[in-house]
Amino acid sequence: MRAPHESLTQLKSAKAKQQTVALKNADTDDVRRAREAAVLRRAAFLGDLRGVHISLASGIHPNAADECGGTALHVAAARGYVEIVDALLNASASVDAVDQAQQTALMLAVNARLDSLATLKLLLVRGADTRRVDVLDHSTYAFSYKQTDPLALVTWKCVGREQSLSKPLKVIDLFTTAAGRAVIEKDVQEDLEERARERTRKESARSEQRAAKAAVFEHEEVSSAIAKQTALEVAVTVEDYDATSRLLEERRQRILLEGQMNMQRVLSEAIGHYGSDEDEDELEVEEEEDERPQPPRKLKPGLSMMHTSNSRG
Repeated sequence: MRAPHESLTQLKSAKAKQQTVALKNADTDDVRRAREAAVLRRAAFLGDLRGVHISLASGIHPNAADECGGTALHVAAARGYVEIVDALLNASASVDAVDQAQQTALMLAVNARLDSLATLKLLLVRGADTRRVDVLDHSTYAFSYKQTDPLALVTWKCVGREQSLSKPLKVIDLFTTAAGRAVIEKDVQEDLEERARERTRKESARSEQRAAKAAVFEHEEVSSAIAKQTALEVAVTVEDYDATSRLLEERRQRILLEGQMNMQRVLSEAIGHYGSDEDEDELEVEEEEDERPQPPRKLKPGLSMMHTSNSRG
């Protein structure tokens, strides 16, 4: 039987292992969530609407934040990417999510001093709270008020308040009235529709460019194939011409050689025939000479006397 202290030690060891495994799993989950948040925020930072849609479709939470509490909505609002802000809000992103400085996307959109007020209007229409304050107790209204020219504030009584406010403050001030809210909602709707049409036109233009490039590439491929085929045919034609020329040259040389041989044979036969006729003429001349009577030979005096005495005797 085991001692009680051994059982207690084993129990503590098993509990420590479980805690270690839980911490590792928690670290793994935190790392995974941080990586997913980084992917979504990077797509938002680059203005990659397609990348944002892919990230959201892959299961990344739209409110995934970094170590400073910033979300993709903060990034897109600060850079004025209206379509990405709309996509994130349609994916249930929190319009009033705050970072470590307790700043919302609406505050960042105002502080960015963007040329277009479309992002600000969209956030207001989607329910962004203008009364929220950050760690320094500054609200969106305060940020907008600070952007107003101090000289214009002094001249409110002369030129009127409406002409003196900054652009963000004008929008926020207009949104507080029912009529102004309707106007801003209409502007947002028309802006989103126009952006959708522009995106469709760009997609169509890109599709046409891709089709044109594909057609050019296909034409180049066909032209290259035709050129290769033509070059091959020309090469074959040249080879055939060279082969034909070689055959004709060989035939010409053979004909010349045969003509030379025939000429030599004819000459040799002619020379042989002429030689045999001369021999026959020489033989006939010799035979005629033999048949002619020979004149008597003249003998010397001594020999003639000996011949006469011999004949007498």
